Amino acid sequence: MLSHAIIAQLKQEENMLRNLAPLLHQTARSLDTARTRILELAEQRAAVDFSFGKYNARTPKDEENDYDPDYAPPLIVRDLYPSLKATLTEASLRASDLREGWDALQLDRTDTSESGTTSYTDTNEDVEPRRSVSLHRPVNLRPSIFPDAPAEILSNILGITDDNDINTTMAVSQVSQKLRQTVVSSPLLWTRIDINLPTKRNAMHMERSVGVPNLEIHASLSPWRGMTLSEGVDRVQRFWSLLEMEAHRIQDLHMVFGYPEWLQAAMPILAGATRNLRFLDVGLHGDFGEEVLSWDGSAVPCQPQFLRMRGRPAWNVQDSFWRRVEDFQYMDNRFFHFSSEGLAAHFERLGLMRDVLRSLHLSDLHFSDVITMHKEASVVLTELTHLELSRVDDHGLGVLWKLLQTPQLESLTIFFKRGYTPTLSDGSLRDDSFVFQIIADNPQLVNLDLTDFQLNPPQWNVLFERLPNLKRLRIAGSELHDHSLSPLYNSSSDHCDPDMPAYKCNALTHLVLENAIFLRSDVVWNIVSVRYEHATSHGGAKLQSVIMRGFDVDHVREEDVQNIRNAVDHFVLEVFNVCSSEGSVDSEESEDFEEVDVSGDEWFKAAGSGTSTPPFLSTISES
Repeated sequence: MLSHAIIAQLKQEENMLRNLAPLLHQTARSLDTARTRILELAEQRAAVDFSFGKYNARTPKDEENDYDPDYAPPLIVRDLYPSLKATLTEASLRASDLREGWDALQLDRTDTSESGTTSYTDTNEDVEPRRSVSLHRPVNLRPSIFPDAPAEILSNILGITDDNDINTTMAVSQVSQKLRQTVVSSPLLWTRIDINLPTKRNAMHMERSVGVPNLEIHASLSPWRGMTLSEGVDRVQRFWSLLEMEAHRIQDLHMVFGYPEWLQAAMPILAGATRNLRFLDVGLHGDFGEEVLSWDGSAVPCQPQFLRMRGRPAWNVQDSFWRRVEDFQYMDNRFFHFSSEGLAAHFERLGLMRDVLRSLHLSDLHFSDVITMHKEASVVLTELTHLELSRVDDHGLGVLWKLLQTPQLESLTIFFKRGYTPTLSDGSLRDDSFVFQIIADNPQLVNLDLTDFQLNPPQWNVLFERLPNLKRLRIAGSELHDHSLSPLYNSSSDHCDPDMPAYKCNALTHLVLENAIFLRSDVVWNIVSVRYEHATSHGGAKLQSVIMRGFDVDHVREEDVQNIRNAVDHFVLEVFNVCSSEGSVDSEESEDFEEVDVSGDEWFKAAGSGTSTPPFLSTISES
């Protein structure tokens, strides 16, 4: 029988839970009120000209008159901000009270992870009454330490939190006098100049950032803004007149336009940028890639280290920038195909950068089926260490392998087009498989990142055999099954040295598996355990970080998760409850992606070991 002490304690906890119920209700109401206030402010954002970097219902003709640096904030902001702040403060205090009451329930409990049960102290002494949570105490507004922080710390925080959609700098400058003084006196917060902002606003940014040599210029115009061709040219020319005297301070320059005429009008901006230029993003949108744009390379003195080119007119101006480019990205070529002549010319220009190019990213390239290239004509990129390919079709992969030699490649990232597989119908490997060929040519690979790569289990074994030095592996959306990763923990048949690991990729230290809904947690634990045991006994490498995202909760065992957490330094787990009560996969309408941030044993109580309805997404994060 239960002792009187336990019965009294249970009754007291029952009363406390009853008290917490209305508090939870009040917290929900406070948060709902805060949400309503935020929506009200969002609905009025069109009237707040100074607070948002992107203006909507305006035309280029209005830009000279739509902003005044001394403009007072509208009443909606001055009235709504204190109310919103008080509402959020009250909601925070309600949540704090709720947590305080919940913690009070745990004072005399001792959780035992081995049995998963809860034990109480069994004594004959009366249980001392616990302090109860007052539901009617006055709201004490706790002063925030944010306004009292030093100006340099505030400036750093605001610089980190700025974004492209909402101009944080302008919005924060209207909150209080101290924040306004901090923002105005911080030149680094005013370095972003955007052609889509009013001219007076950009002039103010130029004035407040004077002396800072790292201006970030966004001179890109979308073809879907509703401008005519002449209006776009006029806006680009007026933007250049604003930048002309300060072009030497440009460090990052973005020039992506909808029409070649707009890009041609922006060429003085590029020509005016000096060697201070570090990053250049230039070209046309993919929808307008039929025209070919050329310019005189001698008239462009800048030599950026990071170059991103978009659209067809970009590749034939590459000669202007090849001397210092270390990171080259060639993107947005979805609406044209390379011919044999164009392909050869393009890779000849890549060859000009062979002594300095360290990172290459190619995206959305399409190659004609009639192209036949020979390996002898390939370009050798002697310094390239990172190669990234995005949405390249299967034929293009073979063509690229024939055109590129990368003897120093350390990192390979490939985002395959959906449905690509390097195997034939009989399961054999394709002769022109770019992935297997480049891995065979680069056994020194350290990082491998594959997305949507479909392989049979025997082919995964071939892949892992060619990666003896691999340290970081990421596989996402590739329909992995239990046998796919067996080479990473099973012993090979020809292994005979007891001091050497019997599994493939024995140097692996970081493993990331994403959207692996068919994979079971015991497979991951097998990969971790064999490396942990070998590192303990022979001093070899062990897995330091394991990230599992998109796993089916029914395929994850509590024992495996606890073992992995104890064996690695960093562990992240995200699981989805993909099956409905009838056993079928939920439809998109029924999926709920509510995220729960818990850790340790509590996650399993939430994820299904202690309840009948686990959450759809649960997360463990250990570091």
